[in-house]
Amino acid sequence: MLLTPKGYRIEMLDHHQKENLAHDLIHGFKNVSEYINGVCYETVAYVQYLLHPTKISLREMETITGKHWVEKFTTQREWTGETIPAGTALGFYRINSSGFFHFALAVGGTQIRAVNGLTLGASWAFEVNLPSVLGPRNEDGTYNYDNSKIRVYLMYL
Repeated sequence: MLLTPKGYRIEMLDHHQKENLAHDLIHGFKNVSEYINGVCYETVAYVQYLLHPTKISLREMETITGKHWVEKFTTQREWTGETIPAGTALGFYRINSSGFFHFALAVGGTQIRAVNGLTLGASWAFEVNLPSVLGPRNEDGTYNYDNSKIRVYLMYL
């Protein structure tokens, strides 16, 4: 993860101030790229760090990159179309490659925010409505996306 100088200055804030910044990022009042230059996994991990600073260290933020962040998260449960609490991390899992290909952050309702995810969130500035992008859930619990079947999981540190 590549923190910007502004991203490093956040280290000096107390937990309450970090949490306030996380909420500003979640709701799009601030852009995550001011604090980190990274891919989807890294941006979600950064906001999770602000919400839960005892679960990710500064050293981890400096040394873990890209998809390696997936290993820090655990799959809580599969998303079935219900409302998702703001700040929840989501992992998008492609069945045919048996792996997570994208992470996003719930804004509340069924809206998400992400980077580098094309229709699943290309820019932090814009919210994405999951049902609009994924369409109806298949009988087997998967969604059709990008010519393949995927599952969506709620992820936790």
